Amino acid sequence: MANQHIQLIDGYRFLAAISVVCFHYFADINAAHTRLNVLYGNIFEFPHLAFFEYGRFGVDLFFLISGFVIALSAEGRTFSGFLASRVARIVPTYWLAIVLTSAAILIFQYQPISLRQLVANFAFLQRPLGENFIDGVYWTIAIEFRFYL
Repeated sequence: MANQHIQLIDGYRFLAAISVVCFHYFADINAAHTRLNVLYGNIFEFPHLAFFEYGRFGVDLFFLISGFVIALSAEGRTFSGFLASRVARIVPTYWLAIVLTSAAILIFQYQPISLRQLVANFAFLQRPLGENFIDGVYWTIAIEFRFYL
């Protein structure tokens, strides 16, 4: 079953992802602060729909699904083989995202980035070193690596 694709899981992943998107666009209680663009003002005028506040549970659903899928992908592998496959799958893309995001931040001068912050982000040590994430959406990657450890 290790290589078997379960289509129902894809449906649940979609449900989790779309519920988080709907939460952020229609129910996020901090939306007035997070949707403000410095140059153009409030550019996202979406109605507040209380039902979509439940979309915050999409993150939990996604983590549950990930735990199930990760357990399936570990089946029949050694720990070192499993860890090597996860690192090879996640780290290069994560590092590329940090480089691209950092470049955009520096080019458009959104905020300064220190070398310490950059190194902490590359090493998945943002929280232990007290540094901010280069991009807040990367918080899940640090949690995933703690899960593996």
